[in-house]
Amino acid sequence: ARETLLVEGAVLSGPSMVTSPVCPSCLAPLRTPLFPCTKCSLPVCSPVCQENKAHKQECKLLADNRVKINITNCEDVNSIYAFIMPYRLLKLRGAGGDAWSRVASLPD
Repeated sequence: ARETLLVEGAVLSGPSMVTSPVCPSCLAPLRTPLFPCTKCSLPVCSPVCQENKAHKQECKLLADNRVKINITNCEDVNSIYAFIMPYRLLKLRGAGGDAWSRVASLPD
């Protein structure tokens, strides 16, 4: 008997801390030619992903601090991605609410 026991969406998603270039919105692996975000220059896969809510927070941080991003190789690991998930988690914590409560209640 096949039965669905639990269906729950992700509270947070983002690129792995150690990854080759991926779209920060949909997490698709990036290929050349790269499409840099017009606001922060982090490569995204499309204009739709550039405007995606998932990308807005780090986009603002990168743009406000004038971080220079120059990714040319889509095969090598790039350290710029290491901050995105921790940053999104901190922003979620700062927002509080039910989503943060769910994350905070997870066991270590």
